[in-house]
Amino acid sequence: ASAATDAPAQLEVVGATGSATVSWTAPTLKGDGSAADIDHYLIYVGTTPGEQHNGGAHMGGASPFTVAAGTLTKTVTGLAPGPWYFGGSTVNSSGLEGNSSPEAFGVVT
Repeated sequence: ASAATDAPAQLEVVGATGSATVSWTAPTLKGDGSAADIDHYLIYVGTTPGEQHNGGAHMGGASPFTVAAGTLTKTVTGLAPGPWYFGGSTVNSSGLEGNSSPEAFGVVT
């Protein structure tokens, strides 16, 4: 069986007027210690802390944002002012989603 790739690391969020940009560092390993296999990232966004993960309350139940493997940022627009929380995970070439990263947050103005 294929092991899941580790979560994206070092999430940072920069809030702006009506938007926020999250950036991260790509993982280098799978859970079994072998080299990372990243097909794409899933980015979870919402206003409730502790909910931005696989199975959480992303954008009120919408599907998470899909980001290509070579991309390490995602800007989300149309956000209301206030704190927004972001989490991310990797999906490998077998379609297996790994563990979620720790959440990061930014304030949208």
